[in-house]
Amino acid sequence: MKKILCFALCLAAFFSATAYAEEITVEIDGAELLCEPPPINTDDRVLVPMRAIFEALGADVEWDGERQRVIIET
Repeated sequence: MKKILCFALCLAAFFSATAYAEEITVEIDGAELLCEPPPINTDDRVLVPMRAIFEALGADVEWDGERQRVIIET
């Protein structure tokens, strides 16, 4: 009986964890922004591709490799 209960609890934990594994989307003015890489949820934090978002909003994005920084101009 204990093995069955343990299996049932593990199975319930698996399905409850996968139930929240929904795809994360980014929308700008009601339109979905398809970007690569896609947004991800890791360690309870959502990481989004900022370059794609800023460019979709009309900003110019540049990488300054010498100073290791991003330059965004609107």
